[in-house]
Amino acid sequence: GPGDEAGPDALSLADPADIAADIAAYARAVRAEAIVGYDERGGYGHPDHVVLAGATRAAASEVGVPFVEVISVSRDDHGPRPEGYWVVRPDLNERIAGALRCHASQVTVRGDRIQHVGGQTEPVPIAVGLRRG
Repeated sequence: GPGDEAGPDALSLADPADIAADIAAYARAVRAEAIVGYDERGGYGHPDHVVLAGATRAAASEVGVPFVEVISVSRDDHGPRPEGYWVVRPDLNERIAGALRCHASQVTVRGDRIQHVGGQTEPVPIAVGLRRG
């Protein structure tokens, strides 16, 4: 659900069916062949992202295209990576950090770590996992 500080326009307060309908309409307009979205953890757990996870999956189902989820995992996780297709690019660490700096309203880059607006911190992500949802 929404965070304690969610404003009236927070996505997490919107009707998930309305969100899914908007995503489906856009997917149809661009003739999407697949829809990529968050897994059930919503990336790092942001309430808006968690809501988007379900709405995006529902939109893909409505449009009749595959749903591909971005697997939520941090470099801080020491267990095995979840099953999926993984791209790991430590050689792009500085490039990824530079791209994240362009989203200063959402994250702050501090050396090789990022801090999200909600206070969560993690290393600059150098790996992304995808799996068919």
